[in-house]
Amino acid sequence: LDAVAKATYAAIDAALLAPGLVRITAGNYGGRLGKSFIYLRPERQGAQ
Repeated sequence: LDAVAKATYAAIDAALLAPGLVRITAGNYGGRLGKSFIYLRPERQGAQ
């Protein structure tokens, strides 16, 4: 899960340079994708 979180944050950092970017969001799907959860803000990741 750590590798997926790092890849997510790297992708977000790269997307921040995209012209016209307004917002970055993620779907929850009611937990149907499994028990793992990756916060979009890294400082929240350890605060579960």
